[in-house]
Amino acid sequence: MTKKFTKTVSAMAIVFATMISSNVIVSAAEVSNAGSDTVKVIVDGNVQYFNANKGSTVGDLLASNNIVVTDSTDVSVDLNNSIAESKEIVVAQPKTVIVSVDGGKAQSSTTSASNLGAFLAEYQKENTTEKYTLASQTASTPLSEGMYIQLSTIREVSVDTYEAIPYETKEVKTDSLYVGEKKVVTAGVDGVKTTTTTTKYVGDQVTSTDSVTKVTKEPVTEVINVGTKAKPAPVVKPAATTTTNTIPGLSVKYKKAMTLNATAYCPCSKCCGSYSNGYTASGMKAGYGVAAVDTRVIPLGTKLYVEGYGYCIAADTGGAIKGNRIDLCYGTHSAALSSGFGHKNVKVYIIG
Repeated sequence: MTKKFTKTVSAMAIVFATMISSNVIVSAAEVSNAGSDTVKVIVDGNVQYFNANKGSTVGDLLASNNIVVTDSTDVSVDLNNSIAESKEIVVAQPKTVIVSVDGGKAQSSTTSASNLGAFLAEYQKENTTEKYTLASQTASTPLSEGMYIQLSTIREVSVDTYEAIPYETKEVKTDSLYVGEKKVVTAGVDGVKTTTTTTKYVGDQVTSTDSVTKVTKEPVTEVINVGTKAKPAPVVKPAATTTTNTIPGLSVKYKKAMTLNATAYCPCSKCCGSYSNGYTASGMKAGYGVAAVDTRVIPLGTKLYVEGYGYCIAADTGGAIKGNRIDLCYGTHSAALSSGFGHKNVKVYIIG
């Protein structure tokens, strides 16, 4: 947009205005004179040739030929440029057109655009909240006063849909678990696949629909440890015999009788190691009449009668005394060695 310039319209202006509005084209030869330049002037698409002194300006030429330039007029060159630098001048006078968007209410608009394409660009620049296109007219159509212009908005609507991606499961063998045991070390998490569907509208008409699918969240594989270690043999309690009979050779009744493998020990360091403090696991003083047992078989505090040993109390335990074992305590190490209980199967009676 160049600087604008206004002159009073004279009778000559009427002549030229009539010639321009009638699309009259005058040849350069008809208007050329010695010592002057011929300048091509296009006013709203109408071509004219004018003679002008070489030292005059564009503004002088337009004013002298009564071509009115206002603040709304578009001139392709600066009005202060010399004629020698401006062999072609394009002048676009403002026009009032009627504009309707998406078939809505028609509104008037003033523009200096020469065609519909230029008007659309101008309208888009002034209305940035939406994108616009010509509804049916072509961009190259010249603009005329009072023209009815139909525009359509261009918009895109995107909708996301989501789909789960199932996680995979991986089993890892380990000897830290028994056979048949499993442990989840990494929990599985489903991934997410997102499909974005974009629909393009011109006005209220759908012109295209595109879908793009991508993985927006990767699944996490579930990791499970599976045991390979063999399970220990279960402890089998000896079958207890419930009887109301008395111990053979004694008039003492017993509740149960069982056969256990007997050994002998004393409270010395050779037999008890670091536990040789003279006291049993139950706090009872170690000595003759104390038996070490597996508490899963015989509870501590149980009164016993051991064949070949006599009466005793289950008052101690031992690291090697597991299952159907019993360790019989003696007062001295030599007594334990000479007891004869060196892994000997004996009858044990529970009497209380």
